[in-house]
Amino acid sequence: MRINIDSGEALGKAAIYYHDAKFLQHGMKYTEAERVFKLELTRVKYEEMTILLNLGFLKLCMAPRTTSVMVFLGVNGVSYDKTRFTDDDPPGNILNFVSFYPDEHRLELACDGKTKINLNIKNINGYFEDNQLLGKLHYISFFGAEIERS
Repeated sequence: MRINIDSGEALGKAAIYYHDAKFLQHGMKYTEAERVFKLELTRVKYEEMTILLNLGFLKLCMAPRTTSVMVFLGVNGVSYDKTRFTDDDPPGNILNFVSFYPDEHRLELACDGKTKINLNIKNINGYFEDNQLLGKLHYISFFGAEIERS
């Protein structure tokens, strides 16, 4: 699956897929000479979720996990503000949403906590793409809150 991202509307459509995706700090790559920013993600494909057991408030679910990448072209610079909760936190985060501020020439990738990745970008030009399946995730949903199992 590949989604071209060339507008705020396209960012919104892609959010269905990138929301809550995990990434590690070493999965962020900015190539200044090519003006390309890549963010390697691991996500659960909730759109392909199967409910194995449904007791109303309690559900046992299964969904595939996959590696994905979000790429933006024409990037003139990147800044990264990482908030760590403890010194033992891994150097990564969970992507919540992406916003474009055209007057500021800024694309903001907001993550858990106060972590933000800011791209200096004049126009939105990029894509989101799934790459490789990693297996299946089994989890329990209790009143809509997920509890990962395996």
